[in-house]
Amino acid sequence: MNWDMDAKAATYKVERKMNSGDAYTTIASSLTGSSYRDTTALNGTSYIYRVASVDSLGSVVNTSNEATAANYAYRDFFTNGSSNWTANAGTWSASTGVYNQTSKTNNPPMSTLNGLTYGNFQAQAVVKINGSSNPDNWAGIVFRKTNAADSPWTSGYLFVIQANGTVGFSRQGTAVGPAASTGLDPTAQYVTLKVVANGSTLRGYVNGSLVITTTDTTWSSGYFGLVTFNNSASFQNVLITNSIPATPTSLSGSSATGSQVVNLTWTASNANSYVVMRATSASGPFTMIGTANGTSFTDNYALINHAYYYLVTGVNYAGAESNDSNIAGPIAASY
Repeated sequence: MNWDMDAKAATYKVERKMNSGDAYTTIASSLTGSSYRDTTALNGTSYIYRVASVDSLGSVVNTSNEATAANYAYRDFFTNGSSNWTANAGTWSASTGVYNQTSKTNNPPMSTLNGLTYGNFQAQAVVKINGSSNPDNWAGIVFRKTNAADSPWTSGYLFVIQANGTVGFSRQGTAVGPAASTGLDPTAQYVTLKVVANGSTLRGYVNGSLVITTTDTTWSSGYFGLVTFNNSASFQNVLITNSIPATPTSLSGSSATGSQVVNLTWTASNANSYVVMRATSASGPFTMIGTANGTSFTDNYALINHAYYYLVTGVNYAGAESNDSNIAGPIAASY
């Protein structure tokens, strides 16, 4: 981290915490420069930092803004080759920040991250399909494989985008949950695929937007890899964090008579912020209506005599999202 020098400071101290409601802990003091490297951060853990200016008497005279950082369990921008990966099938090579697979086979071509397994985690990869818009052409992520060399037909889950823009989860050739159409053309542009696997809950994101939530209990942990089918493809910017926020609990809501306002409260998890979602049915679909840094939220746009259902998820600074809270509802604003 880096900061501007303070004329009032004799020295600086760096403070750190994990969650917005926590007290700060000093991790370095008596610093005289304008930078510091935190070598004690745990892989997959998000932190909040600030710097305090200390005068010659040892008193804090100023504190900086807060800065957040996510320490990824693994990240690869493919600028130094692909030595951390094993090509199980296909032809793979890294060049100038891109990991390319050039075989057009249906084996399928796959490359597995060496020696690392993940259970509850978030992973993303940026992918582009180098082929036609035939939906039989696809590329994406494979995760929770039992053995590193297993093909996706043997073990693990797939989250892939087809050349026609459709995304979905599957295992051993069978769909897990619904597919979703994105309207994107992954043969003409790079697309960011992200998976959040938390217990039996699997969430799939495309370019930062949640598109699929489903559940499956077949595999709870395993190896991670990149995969293509029937086409060549290019991958960039693989990021993995194994820190997933706990699920918010005890969500409840109320609305005063004559008000179009619904007030929500819940019990905090170890999240840095929360996403609030609403639906007109307990079975959904739920739509995001706002975010909160604390444990309360006011829905100012509830229609009179309409019943709503709400749920909340927790999000950390790496963007990993918890499982859904309990559903609160029906809650109706009324005269």
